[in-house]
Amino acid sequence: SAVALSAAALQGLPEEDRELLEALQAAVAALGDDAADASHPLVEARDKVLGAYRDKAALLKRDWTDEMFQDGEEENDERVAEIEAMLATGLSTSGAGLESGSNLGSALDLVGVYMKNYKLDKA
Repeated sequence: SAVALSAAALQGLPEEDRELLEALQAAVAALGDDAADASHPLVEARDKVLGAYRDKAALLKRDWTDEMFQDGEEENDERVAEIEAMLATGLSTSGAGLESGSNLGSALDLVGVYMKNYKLDKA
């Protein structure tokens, strides 16, 4: 599958990682018509590297953990329940379970939420 390297895909990557991905993309582009062949070794390598970077970003996600949770116990409990529901929806929608880097990253992020809210029995 032809994968374009968008600015979002490169965002937050160290310079050497960006250079590697850009070099891989240039090499794939140089394949011409073969660049559309997902089974070409160079295309496979580029897609695997891109997937690894996506998984790494997902595993380092801290969107929920970085919330302050200083609105009082009742409101914090409601927010935790909302976050749990978002994770459950994501898991059921993807069907991939925790094998998906995105789902695993969200689950780890939820552990941080539990710890911040002293819900260690859930963590």
